[in-house]
Amino acid sequence: MRIEHHDRHPRHVEPQHRRGRPHWAKGQRFEWKKYRHREIHARDYRRYRLQEPPRGHRWVEVDGRFLMVNVATGIIASIFMMH
Repeated sequence: MRIEHHDRHPRHVEPQHRRGRPHWAKGQRFEWKKYRHREIHARDYRRYRLQEPPRGHRWVEVDGRFLMVNVATGIIASIFMMH
């Protein structure tokens, strides 16, 4: 989802959907309960050629896309797409 800044309070906007799948962008909020996802455990991220996530972040896989998400805020910090 996109964050739009009007006044002083950001408003969260749902991700745009392309071909029935959400289009993710850095800075959007990932809603853990809303989307089917698979968490990439610490021992698996290298297998997918992903960098080690910083403290407080996790990699999740959604529809062939890997999102690095801040666990506390749900904000997407990075995106990696499999080809």
